[in-house]
Amino acid sequence: MEEFQKTLLTFIKAQQEQTAKQQEFVIKSQQEFLSQLTSSFGSANPKTVTKVGEEFRMESLGYSITEFYGDPESGLTFEIKHKIYENVFLEDDKELSDYAKVRLLLRKLETPCHEQYINLILPKNTKDLNFVESIGKILQMFGKATSTFYTKYQCTQLTKHDSEDFIAL
Repeated sequence: MEEFQKTLLTFIKAQQEQTAKQQEFVIKSQQEFLSQLTSSFGSANPKTVTKVGEEFRMESLGYSITEFYGDPESGLTFEIKHKIYENVFLEDDKELSDYAKVRLLLRKLETPCHEQYINLILPKNTKDLNFVESIGKILQMFGKATSTFYTKYQCTQLTKHDSEDFIAL
């Protein structure tokens, strides 16, 4: 029995030594990789690194925004969608360039909506409009759809309650 314990102890010590050697090898390999990586980033063009970071940021934000299907007659307007994701574009997109914001916005338009947008801005290209102008154009296209007759009818339906003042209207 004692011989078995000695053999087992010898085996465990050999395993521990082998594990220690493997850990040293892995640590050394990781350090070499990190030094190569940092040296390659140090020599890389800063614009390229920024562009890669911007693409990654845009991609991650794109997953949090759903695609827009415009149907103003059923109440699915861009105004509603814009209110839902306004903070994403104002707060989370701070690091993105204006051009990247426009690309992200247009990427989330349904294909027919995107075609309508492209046709509306012709002969300009999507690169020619900034983010605010693009939002304005999309709101113009997919805002609330009301006819002139309906708008005039709504004006005739205005009423003043006894508790209201004319100035408050």
